[in-house]
Amino acid sequence: MATDGHSGVPMASQRMAAILFALVDALRPCRIYLLAPFPPCADSAVGHFLIVIDDEAPTPCWDANLALSTLGRLGVAAAVSVQCMGDFRSTLQVEGTIAQRMVEEGELLFAARSPPAPSRQQFQNVVRRS
Repeated sequence: MATDGHSGVPMASQRMAAILFALVDALRPCRIYLLAPFPPCADSAVGHFLIVIDDEAPTPCWDANLALSTLGRLGVAAAVSVQCMGDFRSTLQVEGTIAQRMVEEGELLFAARSPPAPSRQQFQNVVRRS
């Protein structure tokens, strides 16, 4: 297994971290899944990413081309699907969908924390301003 020579971290892990950082920075997703190809490819295709975004995400985040261009800048060959959270939840119930396959066979690589609920004091401050 090749490492970076300094920290002993496998280069594949560093590459995946760079990929995730770039995707999160560009799309601000809720979740990122990866369904790796079988059998695994040498250094070519990474697999199929499913990027789940918030239902209220800005329009550019809905475009799979943004994800593809982000991966292209890193020299990563992969398939990409983008779904909003509502569609993702709906398609989980349908046999054979990408969402269902990702959850069952893929790997969850990233999950954003949901924003914390406002405290009672913060809620009262917002109500007073309104």
